[in-house]
Parts: sequence; C-alpha cells; structure tokens
Amino acid sequence: MASGGLPPTRVIYYHCVADLTGRGRRGRPDDAGAMITPPANVEAHIALLRELGYRFSTAGELARAWQGDLPPRGIAVLTFDDGWQDGLTTVAPMLDRLGVRATFFICTSGFGKRFARFGGASVMTEDEARALHESGMELASHTVSHPDLRTLTDAQLDIELTSSREAVEALTGEPCATLAYPSGWHDRRVERAVADAGYELAFRARRGPWRRMAVPRVQAPTIRAPETLVKWLRLSGGWRAGEWAAADHAVQLRSAGARGVTAARALGRSRSDSVEPKA
Repeated sequence: MASGGLPPTRVIYYHCVADLTGRGRRGRPDDAGAMITPPANVEAHIALLRELGYRFSTAGELARAWQGDLPPRGIAVLTFDDGWQDGLTTVAPMLDRLGVRATFFICTSGFGKRFARFGGASVMTEDEARALHESGMELASHTVSHPDLRTLTDAQLDIELTSSREAVEALTGEPCATLAYPSGWHDRRVERAVADAGYELAFRARRGPWRRMAVPRVQAPTIRAPETLVKWLRLSGGWRAGEWAAADHAVQLRSAGARGVTAARALGRSRSDSVEPKA
C-alpha cells in the first residue's frame, strides 16, 4: 500500500497493565486515575490498530524512520511509562505472542520501588529491566528520578538527562535515542537540554504538532471500551476527509457482530476521493 494511503502515525502510551479488582467512583473499576489498563484492553487496542492498517515500531525505530518534517504514515508506537514490573511479567509475553515490539521508558533511580496507591505495584528491578530488554523490548529514558524538569537548574537538568541515558545504555549495550518527559512536563529550555544531551526524540503526554523534541502521544483508554481508542486517535488530527467516518462505522459494525467488516477496508474505500488537509 502506498504511504499516502496509510493512516497518520500515532504514539500511544500506557502505565501499569493489570486486571482491575477494586471499585472506584460510581462503582466503576478502579484504574488508579487512568494509570492501570487491563491486559485484554491492550490486546484489543492492538487488534484495532492492525485493522486500521498500522504497523508497529519502537520509539527508536521511529527516530530512524523520521527523515522529513513529519514521520512516515502508518506507524503505531506503543510506549509504557515508569518501568512497572508488569512490563516484564504481563506485557512482554503478550506482545511477543502478538508479534509486537514496544518501548518502555524507565527511571534509572527507581528500580524495585513499590507504590501503595497503585495496589502495591512495583517498578522493575535492574535485573528485570535487563531481562525485559533481552526479551526483545526496547528500553529508553524517563530521566533518573521523574522530576518536573522545568523546575531544575541547568546542572540538575543535565544530570537527569545524561545520567539516565548512560544508565539505559549500560543496561542494554545499545544507544538510547529517546526520552519521555516525566508527566509530560517540558518547556523550550528543557527541549534544548534534551537535544544537547544527545536524544533524537522526546515524547510529551498530550496531543499537539509533531516536533522531534515534543512528539505528541495519545493516552490509551484504560477502562473505557477499547473502541474509544479509535476516537482518540482521530482527535489527534491528520486524518483525510472521510477516513474517520469510515473507520468509526466499521468499528461499530464489528462491535455489533458484523463479519467481514474491518476498519482498514473501510478506510481503503474512503481514500479514493480523500483530500489531505493543509498543515
């Protein structure tokens, strides 16, 4: 399929991946403030992305593929922030079974920590992070200690960015080219520091224009219906005229039990008379 017929590239982010046992507000499952996604939902997201025509890449592979002002179309990058232990025990086996590689952004001073507010979930130990990489997943930087980078002095900022990159490279034996801003916090001074520290891409935690030091990401829906992801992808822009309506209609038909209907086929029918909007 020609690149012009592919959906716009998207980067999607998760935190913890685990089955939900508690109840939160209004009797809904407790996702700890949109921090925990059930494994079945992650798998459903992957199926939907494949229906839309996406192929999966890591953040590092996206950095290498991005040559012009915008990245090539048709790429989906799954990212997991903070380095939770379930990345090794739950996510990696599922992704391996589905033939998908993803990027895990880790804080290099947080190995082995446990967090009561997330049901006692633990961050990976250093050995577990190394095992995750050896399983075929990509590790990248989430800084040393997860601070608000905007509040740091230049010297402190350099330590957070450089030391974490070096620690990831020591773990993997490979260059660490990408970083995710802790909680998405950044400004232009931080972006310049990230570039000076040798990173090729840095990822924010919201939508926006595509810039190498502020790559937009879409948060994956946690407890909402998996089809919600398609709507949130559309809200990030870049879809050609008619593509969104066709994809959404196909997803709704599939949800209702229709056979032989895929979003990718619907998108293919909508592309014959589509027009790319001006940036």
